[in-house]
Amino acid sequence: MSMNSAPNERVLADWEHWPIDAKPTVVRSMTGGQNNTSWLLEAAGKHLVLKSFTETTTADRSRQIQQWAAKRSLAPPVLYFDRPTSYLLMEYVEQPTIQTVNIVEPGLQQLSTALAKLHAAPVDSIASIAGRFDLLAFCEQYLEGAANQTVLRHKALLPILNLCLADDNPECLCHNDLVAENCFVDDEGAQFIDWDYAQLNNPWFDLASAMIYWQLDQAQCEKFLGSYREGWDELATSAVCRAAQCTVLWIDLLWYEYRNPSIDQALAKTKLKKLESLAATFDIHLPG
Repeated sequence: MSMNSAPNERVLADWEHWPIDAKPTVVRSMTGGQNNTSWLLEAAGKHLVLKSFTETTTADRSRQIQQWAAKRSLAPPVLYFDRPTSYLLMEYVEQPTIQTVNIVEPGLQQLSTALAKLHAAPVDSIASIAGRFDLLAFCEQYLEGAANQTVLRHKALLPILNLCLADDNPECLCHNDLVAENCFVDDEGAQFIDWDYAQLNNPWFDLASAMIYWQLDQAQCEKFLGSYREGWDELATSAVCRAAQCTVLWIDLLWYEYRNPSIDQALAKTKLKKLESLAATFDIHLPG
């Protein structure tokens, strides 16, 4: 399917094969990612999301993981999947994203409870599909062709990255992309979308991502971790928590430097400043 501002007409013509009762209309395009583009559809008063992928392998993998999560009420179910043209149809989540609501109780508790449920789920049925996140390999991939200053910063951060790798929490399925627009919450619970990057990983990666992407303050971090697991509120200032936040920030900066040269420089500077502050707590000072 072409990544245009409107869905491919041939795909829309498939609607009679979808589990809907009326021909859909396109309401608007939605925010796209590196691997996909999405549109909001409406059919007989019901909203749906049509999601098109750039490659079949990614589409099938994302679909299987999302279905696995949907069975646990952590994601909207996939209603239809067409492998040859790499698109899927899913329910539209009516809950507000955390971009549009204040992160306060009970919302924060709902989000942490949902993550705890995700991380506690047995992964035997999904492990071979999801694969394992290789932190250092990921970094090396995005360091290819990077500026010398970036390479030097990576070398300086290696002790912190290795501290994350040494953590002995059991690996679990992590969403690995908990940006605010992927997280939906209300008083009834929370759900997540865009499972393209989900892999087996240390749970601290998702927890630190939540702290960074949701811009939680110290009190919120403590509440979030305490709701996630009893007694974990005391870990909000722990070395592993700070190291995980450094890791998320560094991966974020690497990814955007490599994939998106037009990144908002003000945003990049804000993230780098946060990373420098956290790294300094380990007596590590970044070059430049």
